[in-house]
Amino acid sequence: MNGRSHTAVNAFSAVTINSVFHTVGTAYTWHQLTTLVMSPQLANALLSPLLLYKTTYYVLVVLCARLPDIDQYNRFGRLLGGHRGFTHSCLGILLMSLFFATIVASLPLLFVIGGIFLHPVLLAEVKVAFEAIVTGWILHIIADGLTKGGVPLFWPSPTRYGFPPKSIWRFKVGTIWEDLVLWSIIFLAGFGMGTGILGV
Repeated sequence: MNGRSHTAVNAFSAVTINSVFHTVGTAYTWHQLTTLVMSPQLANALLSPLLLYKTTYYVLVVLCARLPDIDQYNRFGRLLGGHRGFTHSCLGILLMSLFFATIVASLPLLFVIGGIFLHPVLLAEVKVAFEAIVTGWILHIIADGLTKGGVPLFWPSPTRYGFPPKSIWRFKVGTIWEDLVLWSIIFLAGFGMGTGILGV
């Protein structure tokens, strides 16, 4: 997928993921949000840690929509096996997750050594950031798996996989079929939010 499509797919897929798995707490439907905006509880909601977590989650998932494509740049591309190489594989997800998990686990310890004790809200925020980065990365790979090129899930094996398994049923990047898939995802997520099935 192109960058614009990745950004939109990540944004609307993040809504679905939070609605199903409650990654950052309870998902609020469109009706609940509009009711909250008109209610006296709005001030409390704006000051709650949940708003911070949800903002961080959605912003990072969207920002990470293009992160695996760092392999498109010459310097990184050659190092990481070219475009849709290492960064689009299970090994890439695993090592990236370990890298960020190490940061998440060691950050509070480093502060404690320095005599700084982080508020529990900030500790939870670091965890949310980690989950958002991993989610954004995985969503990117899933989206690329919908294209004819597929993704090398088991890199360094060159075999590429996608959904549906037969590439003839997948779309070519930059065609009207990509736009059709993109708008279908946007429509389904919007319909889900409008009917109260999905929330943010």
